[in-house]
Amino acid sequence: MQGWRRYTIIAVLAFLVGVAVWSSMAWSDTVNFDVPRGKPAPPPVKVECGHLFGSGPSSSTHVAAVNGYKPSHKPCSGRTDRRILVVLDAIVGIAALVVLLTRFSVHDPFEASNTSS
Repeated sequence: MQGWRRYTIIAVLAFLVGVAVWSSMAWSDTVNFDVPRGKPAPPPVKVECGHLFGSGPSSSTHVAAVNGYKPSHKPCSGRTDRRILVVLDAIVGIAALVVLLTRFSVHDPFEASNTSS
């Protein structure tokens, strides 16, 4: 196997392992509040969102208004976007492996032409 090909396959496998580890980790979301300009903002609220492909959050995702200011976004609302990113990363990684394993010959083409003469 060619050296560049071996290192590229190892790099793609490392990428896929990294994506798998990242997708299995719990994550958190920090929610700020919509505050008019010039008004003091309440401290942000940190919410634990649980595992990316888990059934739900590991803590309550309801953030109440503070001093009449509404949260800037729904806590853990980025779960779907993160899931899409993991699926796309996995598709790209697997496609790269398929191309590396099927499109390039195992033997160096220059080596084969030199031995036939």
